[in-house]
Parts: sequence; structure tokens; C-alpha cells
Amino acid sequence: MIVWNRTVLIGRTDVVTTETPKHRSLDAVIAAIVTLLIGLNLVWFSPLWGRDGNRYAIIHADDAGMCRSVNVATMDAMSKGTVSSASIIVPAQGFEEFATFATENPDMDFGIHLALTCETEEFRWPTVLPPKDVPSLLQADGSMWRRSKDVARHARIEEVEAELRAQIELAKQRGIRLSHLNHHMMVMFERLDLFQLYARLGVEYQLPVQFPSQLAPEWQPEVSADVWAAYEDVRGSLSEHGLPLLDGLDGGSYVVHPHKKFEYFTNVLQGLKPGVTEIVIHCADSQASSPAPPGLSRRQADYDVFTSERIREVIDEAGIEIIDWRQFVEMR
Repeated sequence: MIVWNRTVLIGRTDVVTTETPKHRSLDAVIAAIVTLLIGLNLVWFSPLWGRDGNRYAIIHADDAGMCRSVNVATMDAMSKGTVSSASIIVPAQGFEEFATFATENPDMDFGIHLALTCETEEFRWPTVLPPKDVPSLLQADGSMWRRSKDVARHARIEEVEAELRAQIELAKQRGIRLSHLNHHMMVMFERLDLFQLYARLGVEYQLPVQFPSQLAPEWQPEVSADVWAAYEDVRGSLSEHGLPLLDGLDGGSYVVHPHKKFEYFTNVLQGLKPGVTEIVIHCADSQASSPAPPGLSRRQADYDVFTSERIREVIDEAGIEIIDWRQFVEMR
């Protein structure tokens, strides 16, 4: 007889079987049918199957490398706090400092915060590639566009692809062990070709991308109509190539008043559904010397919350397991 002790997860058959010869052909037929149905998007297997209904959280700090203030707080929150993952802005002024930390801590979890925008007034960053090679990505002053919509209006896709590959390759050359990709200011959701490139880079580099299995309705104003329409197809492609998809994604904390941060994150953590949810935060230390990053007081509050014993107690009492992107991949 066949004993199934694991399930089909996200477009992939991953089973251990004990079988007699007369059942081998039946097993092969079943596997073929399942693979075909998934490939045709006629059936969808939830990534929750096989996770026993447990709740997992990736506590993720964006904008590492932005500046000294962000770096100091992010490094401390990863070393002593409950932050389990971070993504790095390669073109930013603090990249080298954070790259040193990342290479000295290879067991920690780092991704690339793909950047095509630079929203700060205090400091500006250019592209990794020479300006002459990517003119559509730059303002007249030689720095990146301030808003994602400016990128969508001006950027040529071939220049975007060249620049983002250069960012990934520079991080790899610097010795950073990469675990995932995400994007600064949600820029890759601004245009369909950007969105498709985002997924394609993940597949090519075999790096999971920050991509929830379902787009929540409240995301619709933030996502272009053609991206919204193509979401199912792109999601299916990522699954077919073995890249895991988040069951939930909370990125709403940036606009929360600093005094309300602990309450906000407590509610998010206590309300997590089964599966893997990424909680995106932005850390900064107001005591570190540097030009202040945007939203300094809100970033300071995120840092304070996720280095506090109180948030550890909330996590423990809720029975949530904190993981990183590498562990998430291993759960497939």
C-alpha cells in the first residue's frame, strides 16, 4: 500500500512513499494528473497544508543600507531583538557599512531591497550603473526618481532590468548570502512589465520574492490595474518554479503614529492566521549620527518595539514562531 506522509505543496509533489510494485503505476498516474492540474491553474494547493495550522512570522526590516541611523538600529534589532530578516538598498550611502555586517554574519537573513526610487531630501543616491547607461532612471541631478509613479512614467524596462541585475550582482560580489528579493516603495507593482520583471528575477536567481499568495482588497489602490489582472498568472509561475508565497503580508505600520506602534503590532501578531506572514518594519536610531531618514520617529518606534521584552512576551503568549526567509524556503 502507499503511505502518504507529506502533502502536495505549492505546485510541487513532495512525498515519501512505501509501495508495492502493483501500486507504482497508479502512483505515477496520480502524480502526473496533479502536476497537470496545477500547471493549468485548475487546482490550487494552499501552502498551509503540511504546516499543521501553526502560525509563523518573518519580522522583516526594510531599508538597510539607507544611512547610518537605519543601519545601527537594524543591526542591533537583528542581533539582540526579534527582527529575523532585512533587505538592503544597494545604491544607498550606507550599503558598504551594512554589507560588512552581512558578510560577518552569514547565518543571518538578508535580501535585496530593489531600488529605483530615492524619496529622501536629506541625501540622494544614484544608480549602481553609470548614468549614461540608465538615463531614464535618473532625475536631472543624477539621483533616482523620488516617487514610484515617476519611475512608471519615465523608466525604460531594459534599463530597469540592467540596473536591478547590477544591484543583485554587486551584493553577491560583496559576499552577501542572499535569501530573497523585495522592492523599495512598491515600485515593481506600478507597471505590468516591472511586475513581470520582478517575478522573472526571482525565478532566474532562485530567490523568493515578497509576494503574498492573495492580494488583499485594500491593496487595489496601490497596484496598477494591469498588475492586478495579471496577478494570478504571475503567482502561478512563481509556484511552478518552486518559489514559496507568503500567506500574509503586513506592511501597514509605516504610517502608524509612534505612540500607537506597540498596540498596532500586538494586534497584528495576535490576529495572525495560520501560515507564514511577513511583518514589515523600518528601524532607525535617532542617536546615531547621520542625516535623518524619512519618518525618523516612526522608525525609532519600530526599533523600540522589536527590541523590547514586551513584544517577546506577546509573541510567546500568542504561540508564534519567528522564522526567516531561508527557513520559509525549507518549509516548501
